[in-house]
Formats: sequence, C-alpha cells, structure tokens
Amino acid sequence: MRWCIPGPKAFGEHPVTNVRNVKSPHWRPWLKPAYRCLVPLTAFSAYADTRPRKTPGWFALGEARPLGRRSREASARTRPLADAAGPRSRRFGSARCVLSGVMPCLPEDVRALALMLPETVEGAHQGHPDFRIVGRIYATLWTDEERVVVKLTPELQAELCEAEPDAFEPVPGNWGSRGWTSLDLNAAEEETLRSALLTAWRTVAPPRLVARYEGLALDPE
Repeated sequence: MRWCIPGPKAFGEHPVTNVRNVKSPHWRPWLKPAYRCLVPLTAFSAYADTRPRKTPGWFALGEARPLGRRSREASARTRPLADAAGPRSRRFGSARCVLSGVMPCLPEDVRALALMLPETVEGAHQGHPDFRIVGRIYATLWTDEERVVVKLTPELQAELCEAEPDAFEPVPGNWGSRGWTSLDLNAAEEETLRSALLTAWRTVAPPRLVARYEGLALDPE
C-alpha cells in the first residue's frame, strides 16, 4: 500500500509519498499530532547514496542487504509486517496499491508524457533530447543521468526545491538562477513528473496557447 500526502500547491497538491524536508513551511503543518499514524509495511526504500546519482535500495524486516526486484514482489505474502510513522490526510488516504516506497520514473516516461502536451516537438542539443513549444525548449532529458531539466520561474523553483530537496535542485550557474531546474527521475513520483512537465510547458508557451489550453491536465489515463 502506498500512503501519500498533498504535495506543494504549485504542483496542484499532487500526492507524494515522502516528507522531504521537515523544516519546510509546506510540510510543518502535516507533522502535527492530528495527522500522525502508523503505516504497516513489508518493505521500504531508502537511498544508499546521493552522489554522483541517487541509488534506491529496498529493505525488509530481518534482511541485512537490499532486496532484488523478485524478492520485493514476493515480500507482500512471505515477509513479516513492520510499521513506519508518518502523517495521514483523510482527503488523500492511500493513493494506489503498489509496493511501498518511491517507484522511480524512467527516461521513456519523460518522452511519452512530454509528447502528449500540445504542439510539443522533440529536438536535441548537445547530444540530449529536448522538448520544445514554438521552437523554445521547456525540458531537456539527460538519459544517462536519469534526470530531466525543466524551465520554471525562479519563485516556483525555490518553492519546489525547499519542499522536495531530494527530487529538485537548481541547475548550477546562471542557468539555474533563470529557473532551470533538475528533477531526479529516481526520486520522482509519476504525478510529480507530470506536473513538472506541464508547469514547464506553461512557463515557456506563448500566452495564447496557455489561454487556449487553460484546463489542460497531463493524464495518460
């Protein structure tokens, strides 16, 4: 069972599974006693390291080493239950039934979702695929590093990096100060990736297109 909590308002409060930064003004209200609960689990995911890239590892009660994919899939019926403490919202509850932990997005998810956005054209620069609206790049896919760089406003960039520092970080240098933001696909829920691409599209697209697709939602279902 995957337990979720509302994410940043800038991303439409799409639910996420981990409280990224307990000092963030976004997360602090959810840490009050009224929202606390125990979540039963058979396995959980944690990052083994963060540099040069985040590497998720899966663990279960009584296991001394990370679990492989087949072992994780079998754990729901064969492994003992453990508990994790966390916040709960009646509004969201559990979002979907999958293995516990963050299910990372893939580079092909970026391409499939970006090409669903109106008038998006795939291009390339410096050896990396990119996605453009009326000739302007709003997202660049770094396949080897399993991340996507999206164009946000500096204000939105600051909000997201504070709320989810494991997933978002500014691109180094002047590009980052202009709003270009790196999203780690290993740390991103699909809902987060959808919202990041849609927000980047709206940031770069001409006002006439944004107005034409005012109610646009990036939902492959």
